[in-house]
Amino acid sequence: WLRPFWSISLAAHTPLSQPAWRLRRLPSSAMAAPQKPENALKRAEELIDVGKKQDALDTLHAAIQHRKFRNLWTTTIEQIMVRHLELCVELKKMRTAREGLYQYRTMC
Repeated sequence: WLRPFWSISLAAHTPLSQPAWRLRRLPSSAMAAPQKPENALKRAEELIDVGKKQDALDTLHAAIQHRKFRNLWTTTIEQIMVRHLELCVELKKMRTAREGLYQYRTMC
């Protein structure tokens, strides 16, 4: 028999019950990747100009990981990758750089 919904404990469903490695930092710009790679690069440059390098890195990383651009290699994707690596080195995010390089390798 089913328990009534008001007797179900919500403590198990709170974000704090998740392990720390499961909590991801969402970029403040937008979680969805832009429709075009050019827009992702432009948005990242705007964020860098404002001083939000981590958000710019998150935007570029989302564009690289996006399944729509996965099999598409263009010079814009190459520029995104170069900028992505520059930001990873500045922010000392080597794991993010490695993930981006793996994704770029499968594109080419």
